[in-house]
Amino acid sequence: MVKSEFFTQRTSKRLKLASQVAQSFGSTIADVALDGSRRKPVRPTVKVKKELEPIDLEFDKEGNDTKSTVSIKNEEDPQVKVEETPIPKNFFPIYNEVKSIRSKITTPVDSMGCATIPIRIAEEKSGPLFRYRLLVSLMLSSQTKDEVNYEVMKSMNDYFKSVGYENGLCLQAILDVEPAKLDELIHKIGFHNRKTVYLKSAAVIVNEQFNGDIPKDIKKITSLPGVGPKMGYLLLQDAWGINDGIGVDVHVDRLANMWRWVNTKTPEQTRLALEKWLPRELWQEINPVLVGFGQVICTPRGRRCDVCSLASKKLCNNIDRGIISKSRREKESAALRGVAVKEKKIRGDISQILDIEDLA
Repeated sequence: MVKSEFFTQRTSKRLKLASQVAQSFGSTIADVALDGSRRKPVRPTVKVKKELEPIDLEFDKEGNDTKSTVSIKNEEDPQVKVEETPIPKNFFPIYNEVKSIRSKITTPVDSMGCATIPIRIAEEKSGPLFRYRLLVSLMLSSQTKDEVNYEVMKSMNDYFKSVGYENGLCLQAILDVEPAKLDELIHKIGFHNRKTVYLKSAAVIVNEQFNGDIPKDIKKITSLPGVGPKMGYLLLQDAWGINDGIGVDVHVDRLANMWRWVNTKTPEQTRLALEKWLPRELWQEINPVLVGFGQVICTPRGRRCDVCSLASKKLCNNIDRGIISKSRREKESAALRGVAVKEKKIRGDISQILDIEDLA
């Protein structure tokens, strides 16, 4: 609307009222001038800090400001002076935040991890049969997603039941099955040819040397072909409740190094480094906590820094700022589109109320 000699006092009052009403709906609509013209809205800018503040935290498990240490016992001579290894300053702040995130999400390791597979396919939580199935699921898990591992384990159990094994997947079934058929059953698993040989050989050893059950000694467990320390310690924890070591897989190794808890090159080196200072009561839980976080939030490819509270709380030293910036731009764009639609509707309502055909 343009001012003219016909611009009456009554019309001017209507426009003032329209501007006042528009102001109640936000700055985008409030920029309606008294002469009827509309100013171009100013888009909000996103400010991203170029560098995060350095991590300088010293909190223990209860949140107290202190330098935490872990005592390492000397098993050979208890009288020898106890060695103290400092816990990284950022460990508990990061770990507690990760646990908080994990409590809000369900990940593949929670529902289809090796420890849950024997329970899901047969509803057994203990005994020789449970322990052997746990061994098989761990041996198949290497270089394989939990979802695929669960599918193969369930398929194997169903197959062996269908051919006459009352217990389904069991030690005797693996001893009896032909290698070619076993390879066919596990063909979806990574390195299935090699694992076929491992499963057959391990079954013979368990049957002949360990009386058909899983041993309680890590050296005996890792003597099985295809079974390393990670599988061995997880097997001891979940099969026997023995907490003698930490199960370190690629996720635990990657995250522990990324957060500078350790400075290692292999998962086995990471295990040895963690065991020097990590409180023993966390040895069993740290694997599923970090594995689930690595599966869903901080994945090897496609990290979700935009939804991770470690980024917003400046606890992580490896934030992908590009992901955060992109997420903010997308949210802004979506918000502006929503405002435009809302503005159009509101302006239409104002036109009807005030009997004004055009406010722009």
